[in-house]
Amino acid sequence: MAATSRMQTAIDEIRHSRNWIAQIVNKKKQEQRNMLLSPPIQATESSAEAPIQEAPPICHVQRHTADDIPIDEERSAAKQQQKYHMGRSSMDTLSVGSFAESTALGLSSRNEEETTCAMELDVVGNTNDPLPDSCNHLKYRSSRRRKTKAFMFALTQFMLFLFLVALGVDARSKTESPIFCHPLLMGGMLVLSTEATAVLQFTAWPFPAGKKRRIGIFHTTLQCLAIVVGVVGIGECIHRRKDIRSRTQAPEDGTSGHGCLGRLTIFIFLTQLAFGMYTRFSSALGGNGQPKHYLIKYHRAFGYIVLVVLWLSAWLGVHNPQWTTVGSRASSGLSNWVWVFIFSGLMVGILVPLDKAKFGFK
Repeated sequence: MAATSRMQTAIDEIRHSRNWIAQIVNKKKQEQRNMLLSPPIQATESSAEAPIQEAPPICHVQRHTADDIPIDEERSAAKQQQKYHMGRSSMDTLSVGSFAESTALGLSSRNEEETTCAMELDVVGNTNDPLPDSCNHLKYRSSRRRKTKAFMFALTQFMLFLFLVALGVDARSKTESPIFCHPLLMGGMLVLSTEATAVLQFTAWPFPAGKKRRIGIFHTTLQCLAIVVGVVGIGECIHRRKDIRSRTQAPEDGTSGHGCLGRLTIFIFLTQLAFGMYTRFSSALGGNGQPKHYLIKYHRAFGYIVLVVLWLSAWLGVHNPQWTTVGSRASSGLSNWVWVFIFSGLMVGILVPLDKAKFGFK
């Protein structure tokens, strides 16, 4: 409630700022119209013989003064607005600064209206709030987008649950301790990492300031848990490697495709985690106390690549001879059709709700 009230106050201040700038523009236009429509000064005796100078063409004057305000006033208005909102949060400051600059540069009224409507929908976060009639099309679009994201998030949860069930059933016949076996631990890492990615797709863009922080903390927590579970799974694999090699003629796990790709996956996962922590918690990366927001899109794009590599490593793992020949019965791991179904569902659930604005595209 506190975050919502604060964002509502920011919206009111933005509207007040827009009216204030509009008053300056109207006042300047009125002064210029008065100068054009004012009667000419009567000539005195001393100036009766002076040559009459023709006024410049009206079109020439209107071309410079009808729609624009002086550059100095534009800059001063934008600077005053930025100083007024200096103490706000970074999201509020960016919103107000962008709005003030766009207004000062003279954007069309239609673009300003759509920007205001989109800001109200995304900041308030409640599509049931009363909005102007001109915002109905954006309200419908936002409501439909939220429903799509909710459905895709539910689809992702179902696919992750199906993956855990299938992996657990297959692992039950291959190990005496299914709780602490390597496949289930690495499967838990895969589920946590996928969940951390999916939770970012469930909300609209841009996020409200408070909600964005909470989602970022939840995403970081899940990824940290994923790496902890993954390290435990690797330790369990090293501990049991000698026993597994004694019962099968399969190649050593460190030289198999799954082993090599698994080591590479852990390395890039740790690199991605460190890069994300650096981008998230550093406060003055770009100079002048402003964070490097453009780094986030690279962290996000690389994160999807890491997720695909994780699933590819899991695919090689369940088809590894050390996994398929251990236990009371021979098996090919998870069925290929089950893998295709799960992977396709997860890709649909994660990629469909993507917003191109998150990658810097307009």
